[in-house]
Amino acid sequence: MSSVAMALGWFYGFVLASIIWAILDSRHARLWRYHTGISGGPATIFVLLLILGWPIVLPWYVGMRLKILTGTARLRDEYQPWQMSDVAISPNGLVQPWRGRKI
Repeated sequence: MSSVAMALGWFYGFVLASIIWAILDSRHARLWRYHTGISGGPATIFVLLLILGWPIVLPWYVGMRLKILTGTARLRDEYQPWQMSDVAISPNGLVQPWRGRKI
């Protein structure tokens, strides 16, 4: 695709469109919730695309996006779903020991 765009003189438009797509898609995918080297919001993706360059960061982002889509990406600890078998959670919600409730 990029070689066709380069031959037709559309290469810079293709680069700009792919950068815009990566920025918007990173917000949609909530990339900051995962353990990656590029976890951050759209601003982080934009800065990395400008500093490291489009040919390096875009394939890295697409690879991470494929991991998210297939379900193999690891969530950060603060975004892990709650385990209902946790001792601190009861059917009525979180256990509040200061109110005299027993576990």
